[in-house]
Amino acid sequence: MKQADFGTAEEGPGRTLRAPGAAGAKLSGEPQTGVGAPPRAGEYRCVVVVDPPWDQGKTGRRVCRPNQGVELDYGTLPAADILRAAPVGEWAGPQSLIWLWATNSKSRSSGRPVLVHAFELLERWGFEYYTLVTWNKQTGPCPFGPYQITTEHCLFGYRGKFDPPEEVRGRLKTCFEARVTGHSRKPKAFYEFIAQHFAGPRLDVFARKPHAGFDGWGNEYESDG
Repeated sequence: MKQADFGTAEEGPGRTLRAPGAAGAKLSGEPQTGVGAPPRAGEYRCVVVVDPPWDQGKTGRRVCRPNQGVELDYGTLPAADILRAAPVGEWAGPQSLIWLWATNSKSRSSGRPVLVHAFELLERWGFEYYTLVTWNKQTGPCPFGPYQITTEHCLFGYRGKFDPPEEVRGRLKTCFEARVTGHSRKPKAFYEFIAQHFAGPRLDVFARKPHAGFDGWGNEYESDG
């Protein structure tokens, strides 16, 4: 791959690629089928940010975050249904990058760590794991154990030959800090960072709001303003 393939591109508004179901529809027990306006096969190069609706829960004890309820405000899917709902391996081009978000929780359906499922999805979609990027939120839920969960993780991977542009080699950090703006919402700065350093076209999978330079796909896309 030529270095220019991962260079910086001009920005503009992304497209809305509506996932099956009305905005705000629950996903649990109803896997998406690809009906509607899915991304085109092989279209995305610096692809893909994927923020799956992992089938995790919230702790019932809200001591540190009493303003939040005990239920998630979006529908969830087990890993197998995420794989069926979002054929990322088909949407991504032969030379592409991926940022796949995962939490510190366990899957309710399997009892296994979400991170384990994330590595499995990465492989099933045809990407090689490169490194783990950690978001330091500086706040988080307080479960019954000794640790407050103040981080969230993002698996960074690639498909094909990964030859990043010279200006980013060795200069990107595997940990960043950003303020939490809402449950499950990823920082605006994260998307701006990708758009600044890696050329598109780009796709945000299971998106909930638009980001400049990214097409968005998800059944709650733009539903929360």
